[in-house]
Amino acid sequence: MSYRNRFQKKASLQQITSLVALTAVTLLLVFGTSSAEDDANCPSTAASNDGQTAFQKFHEVIAPVWHGSWPKQDYTAMFAAGPKFNAAFKPIDNMPVVFKTEVRARTFETNRIEFRRLVKEYSGACANMDSAKVYALLPELHDAFEQTASALLPVKYPEFEGFMVTLELIKDKHIPDNNIEGMIGSSQTLVSKMNELNEKTIPADLTEKKDAILAQFDEMRKIVDQIKVVSDKKDLVDLKVQIRLLDTVARKFQKRFL
Repeated sequence: MSYRNRFQKKASLQQITSLVALTAVTLLLVFGTSSAEDDANCPSTAASNDGQTAFQKFHEVIAPVWHGSWPKQDYTAMFAAGPKFNAAFKPIDNMPVVFKTEVRARTFETNRIEFRRLVKEYSGACANMDSAKVYALLPELHDAFEQTASALLPVKYPEFEGFMVTLELIKDKHIPDNNIEGMIGSSQTLVSKMNELNEKTIPADLTEKKDAILAQFDEMRKIVDQIKVVSDKKDLVDLKVQIRLLDTVARKFQKRFL
């Protein structure tokens, strides 16, 4: 082999080695980052914080398999996970849940049925040591787990969340700092954001509670209107009273519907 050919072969091997190393680092970063962020972003964490700890227990079992064994195709660990999934699913299968709407209740039960089916199918594939089926089922099982946990999360209502941001700014920042201009300016913003809380912006999951929600909005709107009046008068004493009253009513709404 000529010196030129040996040099070209050596260069090609170096390029392949570099590419393999780069791919390995990339996979490590992708799955490592996902694993690190998973606890914070997984719906099971929020569900657990709301008292549904069974989902957090299942998460502790599935996370190492999903982020470690599956991308590595470690079938020994994936087969061993079958009985663990069965055991961790039992509390979820038996848990009674009280929902604020029928829509959420139906969504949860539909997702739990699919979750149950996949746990059973995955367990069977593990018992048969069917590596292809186990590998194909795990992403579906993981998705079913997250979808079921998601039905337990608070209803997303962006317009209400924006309203609360302004209310909390006044209550927790402007009032303690005695920031008169901040209180007046944010009170005007509060009026604008109150107008966004109406029939058109009610989330689909809350449609069945529409009449009760609109009645609650009417109560909040009366307080907001009074806040605008006392804000225009720069009556800071009454403004503080009205802000505290609105905060109480808004949090009751949040607890009841979201």
